[in-house]
Amino acid sequence: MKKIAGFIVCLFFIVAMHAQNDEFTMDGFHLGAVGQLELHTSNTVLPAVGDWPPTPSSTGIYGWETGIEASYHFCKYFGVTTGLEIGTGLSYRLKPYYAQVPDGNGDYVDVYEYAKPFSHEDYDLFIPIKFEFHFPLGKKIFFVADAGIKLKGFLHHGRYKGNDNNYTLTLMTDYDSRITDPIPYFTAEITPVPYTLAFDIFSSAGIYYVLPYKDLLRFTIGFNFSQFYDFRGTYTYWTYSSSGTLLGKHDYLYLQAGYVHCFKSKKQKK
Repeated sequence: MKKIAGFIVCLFFIVAMHAQNDEFTMDGFHLGAVGQLELHTSNTVLPAVGDWPPTPSSTGIYGWETGIEASYHFCKYFGVTTGLEIGTGLSYRLKPYYAQVPDGNGDYVDVYEYAKPFSHEDYDLFIPIKFEFHFPLGKKIFFVADAGIKLKGFLHHGRYKGNDNNYTLTLMTDYDSRITDPIPYFTAEITPVPYTLAFDIFSSAGIYYVLPYKDLLRFTIGFNFSQFYDFRGTYTYWTYSSSGTLLGKHDYLYLQAGYVHCFKSKKQKK
């Protein structure tokens, strides 16, 4: 009986050790490459002040980021990560309010748009610092959740889709032959806030997939909140002598994909 019990105990330890050798763990240093697609939320448009204040509409716009990361997983379930990324720092898309406007002779004429809605994109360099929790859901799948901050303000490069950082919508009509030149109807101008070192707060959740050679693929969905306004601007309806204020933040939802190389020993990779 004792021999059988001893055999069972030995067999248990052999199976346990074998299972432990087959189990993938994330302990140690990792290097990775990441890329993400962003959907920036609409920004703040304050009503105009004037005789008739039509408020333009702000709509969401896509952005992106890409970069490299380094992480250290110091126990079975937790790790810390930092990196270097470049991508969309802020974005803005503005569509003016369209209407018929008076021509000064008691009649109304149509307003036509002959350019795309005003939009602005700004690129920056980011340093994310995050704390990560991961938990195995199977031999090849891990649940992952993270939260952290993203330092920004190291690089400032803007691109405006319009006339530099000024967008003008003109009044076009054939009704009155005395109008020989386009009449300015709507203008918008963005003034980025003077760049200083700042930070965003972000969080995400998703999965790790363990590849056959023990590297990882990561897919997460998350959100990013800016702590400060990244730009300010003004818009003006010249026909009505009305003007208002634009305010923008770097708030967005994102989908991120990453490839992570794990520095495993030969024994661990077997």
